[in-house]
Amino acid sequence: MSIIHFFRKIGVSPEDDDELVNKKNYIVYEAFLMSIGGLLWGSICTVLELHFQSTIPYGYIFLSIINMYIFHRTKWFFFSLTFQTLISLLLPFFFQWSLGGYYASGGVMIWSLLSLAASLSYSDKNISFVWLLLYIFLLILSGFFDGFFAERYSMPKLSLNLAIGFVIMNTAIVSSLIFVLVVYFTGQTTQSYIKLKNTQDKLINSEKLAALGQLSAGIAHEINSPLGAIKSISENNATSFNTLFTDIFNLFEKLSPGQIQFFLKTYERTNSQKIYLTTKEERKYIRLLTQELSDKKINNHRYIARLLVESDIYELATIQEFFNSEHIHSIIESLHRLVQIKKSNRIVAESVERASRIVKALKMYIHSDSSDKEQKSRVDIVENIKTVLALYRNRLKKGVETKLNVQENLPHALANGDQMNQVWTNLIGNACQAMDYSGILEISAYSKNSFIIVEIADNGRGIPDEYKDKIFNPFFSTKKKGEGSGLGLDIVQRIIENQNGEISFTTNIDEGTTFIV
Repeated sequence: MSIIHFFRKIGVSPEDDDELVNKKNYIVYEAFLMSIGGLLWGSICTVLELHFQSTIPYGYIFLSIINMYIFHRTKWFFFSLTFQTLISLLLPFFFQWSLGGYYASGGVMIWSLLSLAASLSYSDKNISFVWLLLYIFLLILSGFFDGFFAERYSMPKLSLNLAIGFVIMNTAIVSSLIFVLVVYFTGQTTQSYIKLKNTQDKLINSEKLAALGQLSAGIAHEINSPLGAIKSISENNATSFNTLFTDIFNLFEKLSPGQIQFFLKTYERTNSQKIYLTTKEERKYIRLLTQELSDKKINNHRYIARLLVESDIYELATIQEFFNSEHIHSIIESLHRLVQIKKSNRIVAESVERASRIVKALKMYIHSDSSDKEQKSRVDIVENIKTVLALYRNRLKKGVETKLNVQENLPHALANGDQMNQVWTNLIGNACQAMDYSGILEISAYSKNSFIIVEIADNGRGIPDEYKDKIFNPFFSTKKKGEGSGLGLDIVQRIIENQNGEISFTTNIDEGTTFIV
């Protein structure tokens, strides 16, 4: 293991990324494995007393050692790669020619295939193509002059069985070495991909937490407001219900059965109503009822009118059977208190639903099952977007008018819902910031040519021409220091591409920007 560890350090610099480290390791291992082949063939030539020919495989070993030493000392990857590829390509052909051609050497030029595998380590794949052409040229040249080499360098006493044995040996060893190198390189590439994926997931989660951090005050307000209302209402109801029960009991003792029945029916009607009046509309109804109550000689007419309006009673005909009762004030006050309790209960239910929506949105936004990161499913994109809008609600309502235009019966998209939450968070957040949280945010969703298309438009500053080609670059940001990492749109683009989607934008200075997903 210490030898392998030593080989893995040859030519590697601390700043090298995983991909470059894998390419450097590949060259070192290829040099080592071909040197084993050189030692094998050098030994065979020595046994057969082919001393001149043995200098080629031994020479390969010597040149590889020198190259690896230079590589270890200088870290010159391109030079070492080129030199190693060159000797790995040329020397097997020279060796075959010196042994008398294909038959005598058992096709030893097959070892040069390892050089083609090594040439794939070049960043520019056109260079690899040049090495392939050179290999094909040498192959044709060998075939064309094979008879000449066989005649000039023929090996004495070479039996058919020995020649076949050389072919089998060369083919078996080279095939095995290529297999081992491919398995190793594939394994290292897979590990690098896993590391990259984990890093990307961490970046996505960090961006998600950053967005939640920016929204935390608004989210806390959205949850605390309904909780405060629930707490206040529960305390008020607890206080008033004790006296109300006694007052209602005493009142019903004074009323006739018909009046009690009418009281309960009136209460049921008001309970079912969910009309919300503005302050101006309330004042209007109070004035009208005050005048009508005054005409009917009802004492405290303005006070009674206010209680009726607050009880959702806007016409005196609704309570006409109470006008002849001497207990009309007690009846109206008791009815008002009952209706207020029911209204309070309705507010509690709405507050619970409101807080529940925020909690649900948070849960959907934060939820990330590691076993599901790559899994796609049918996602309701509109519900996805509404989840993010719920989190932004407190900040949006202060100055952003939100318009949601959704095609009816919009089909679901095949995507990763958790990652798409991150997309909408970034795009909606950027749109709001571009408008300084004051303007119109318009979100449209529709289907076209088997795609779901989402457009997120703002009427903010727009993107200057010099930034248009940079906004998707990692770490590029136009925000103030500390307000953004510059990774948001880069992550968005990667997520969308992973979902087999596309993202683009249109923009005009001082008119706004539209991102199209």
